[in-house]
Amino acid sequence: DLIIANSSTSTDAQNACDSYTWIDSITYTVNNNSATHTLANAAGCDSVVTLDLIIASSSTSTDAQNACDSYTWIDSITYTANNNSATHTLANAAGCDSVVTLDLSVDNLTPSITLNGNNLTMQPAGGTYQWLDCDNSYAPIAGETNQYFTPTASGNYAGAITLGACIDTTDCESVTIAGLQESKKSELHLYPNPTTGILTIEGVQGTVSIYDIYGRLVLSAKANTVDISNADMGIYFIRVLDEQGNVYVGKVLKE
Repeated sequence: DLIIANSSTSTDAQNACDSYTWIDSITYTVNNNSATHTLANAAGCDSVVTLDLIIASSSTSTDAQNACDSYTWIDSITYTANNNSATHTLANAAGCDSVVTLDLSVDNLTPSITLNGNNLTMQPAGGTYQWLDCDNSYAPIAGETNQYFTPTASGNYAGAITLGACIDTTDCESVTIAGLQESKKSELHLYPNPTTGILTIEGVQGTVSIYDIYGRLVLSAKANTVDISNADMGIYFIRVLDEQGNVYVGKVLKE
């Protein structure tokens, strides 16, 4: 009285991220369609199972950001200081983990101006600068893109600074160059201008006083030819007081 039962075969299709431990207790880390394992089917015969495994990979990446004062990242946390350790997990195109690490630089900027004599200095150092004329609707002053600025006329001045991701403008600073505004009278003639040292003064006679841009006296003489070759390069104001008490002021560039 013979009863014949049949063995059976089947395929176990699996998709996994990075690795997969199958019924044979082996952990697979790459695709596999050849591994088999034998069980018993309902009839008590062999049931041979073949693995059909596809392994997808997780991924990592770095999100480099530069911000001013603070930055709210994809994890909804607001960071106010540099950070290169925060992570957040998303899903990549394969459906596996995509771990993103934050690389954040936070810049802080509180711009200011210091005044020393008539010399203006914008703070902090290390930025990109542009000096502005507050009395002319904050118009940029041509060529004045250094951290330091020495006005040649009285007025109100501010500075725009870019530092990392931050851009800001200082308050206006008032500069007064007392008593050294150029004379509007045409009698005073200075040459050569610019000069490398020897300067000739024509048109008026009297006591000659030469001041630097800080209002400091550099030289005084009663001659119409003066030698400023030992003076530093820069702008100087020539003040002539004649015998009638009239004052004439001109400006010369020392090269």
